[in-house]
Amino acid sequence: MPVDFEFVNNKKNELENLLKLIKRDLDIPSYLKKYLDILSMIYIKYDSEAQMQHDAGDIESYQKLETICHYLENKISTIACYFDYDYKKTEVVDWQKTEIRIKPIYINELSKIILTSDYNLFMSATINKSYIVETLSLDKKDVAFIKSESVFAPELKNVVFANIERVNYEVQNSPDFIRNMSTFIENTFKSEENNNGIIITPSFVMAETIYNNLRSDRRKKTLLHRSGVGLKDIIDIFKTNDDFQYLISPSIWEGVSLDNEESSFQIVIKAPYPSLADDRISFIASRHPGLYKVETMFKMIQGFGRSTRHKEDYSRIYCVDLNLWSLFKLKKNIWYDEFYVRVVGNDINIEELDKDDYPQNKVKKILDSSFINVEDLY
Repeated sequence: MPVDFEFVNNKKNELENLLKLIKRDLDIPSYLKKYLDILSMIYIKYDSEAQMQHDAGDIESYQKLETICHYLENKISTIACYFDYDYKKTEVVDWQKTEIRIKPIYINELSKIILTSDYNLFMSATINKSYIVETLSLDKKDVAFIKSESVFAPELKNVVFANIERVNYEVQNSPDFIRNMSTFIENTFKSEENNNGIIITPSFVMAETIYNNLRSDRRKKTLLHRSGVGLKDIIDIFKTNDDFQYLISPSIWEGVSLDNEESSFQIVIKAPYPSLADDRISFIASRHPGLYKVETMFKMIQGFGRSTRHKEDYSRIYCVDLNLWSLFKLKKNIWYDEFYVRVVGNDINIEELDKDDYPQNKVKKILDSSFINVEDLY
């Protein structure tokens, strides 16, 4: 990977010195901001190089660089979100090659300009009243919420929360988790031996990891969605080619209909939290954490419906990530009763799941787990 390691080495001592100061409790906010600035510079260097390798067709180098980028993203976002920084990554803009897009965090006051009719109708399979009121800055008394009866009996959407582990970026790349996940997938395949099914992954890299850990006879029956291949093409192949019994993809949370025998079960690896590398998403996560969870829950519910498409259809959904259960039981999940739910696997303390992920008394622990190992950048 032709990365400028001299640049990384020049930053290494700065990072280590800052870490020493932070651990001694010397002006933590100030030093953390400097720490984030340096991490951001390193991130931009790797991200730029990753894009160049992708454009050059060197997918192996691209994936390695992307892995490091995700590693840095996780570290940056953990610190930035916990300390409520409105953190913006510094970068040099090439105006000849740059496209600028302006996105509102939420529509809010713009809704007064857009909603000019006496009555305005919003329709979605995954929405609730509180979300509309908050993101459009509407008065509750002016909003009526109509929820139609589900056409599906709960038994048609059978959700199994295996809750193997609470999955984050570091966990999903650990050998122990990959081994446990692969065992769970193989056991699920055995129980669904004669059925077609899909595996929804958090990334193309994870999709390939799962594929490579399948038994050889399973791989022959598995269609792997690789980066750069259009989703429509993949879905068409899966539906029309009888050689494939299983599909692995990170791109099938929504907009995909797998009716009847096309898919009878789903394995969901990780909760679909939006990437904190997006500045808008990072802002929402830090300033509106409740909405961030609700938006993730909406996407999860959409994903759960890929294989149950009409009132006589049926599917089972197997969930690996403990975070999926946490999201599913949110009070704002108004679709809870539309599923037949089973919680198996790990012994779960429900009260523990309701606690804040980062309570104040765990500041030191968060800091210790958030600082990078510089050697991981090579």
